[in-house]
Amino acid sequence: MTLPMTWQSLSLEDGWRLLEDGPSLRVRFTDDTCGSVDMEVRRSESGWLKDAYPVGAHDIECYCGCPNAPQALAAAVTAFASAAFAADSMCRRVVFSVDREAAEAIAAAQQGGLTCVVDVDVRGAQLALLVAEPDWCRIHDHVVDVVPDT
Repeated sequence: MTLPMTWQSLSLEDGWRLLEDGPSLRVRFTDDTCGSVDMEVRRSESGWLKDAYPVGAHDIECYCGCPNAPQALAAAVTAFASAAFAADSMCRRVVFSVDREAAEAIAAAQQGGLTCVVDVDVRGAQLALLVAEPDWCRIHDHVVDVVPDT
């Protein structure tokens, strides 16, 4: 079992505020144009996406819903992923979920460096999953089709 994620372990810069602490964190990011985005954050192994994809023990999931400030979302996902990877060196992915129909939010998250990987249906929602991965995870992507010693 992994350690719980804490607000203090994330070391987020200006613009972030903790709204609720507990098994999951509710946070708000406000950018310099006063656009804001709320996210619910937790370890994926205890989250609602755990049955939607092969979850790693150190993965983190962030639910963004349908944010109304896409530019703030782009900055938020970039900053949050960096903070999460710095807080847990074993974290292989930060999975951001947004409502599947939120095209502006999906485009903003992609602008923030995330990769849209799959749409999923979970209880009560249809979501697009976007993923941020640390460099050490992506470094071997080019050899995924190569079988060693062949």
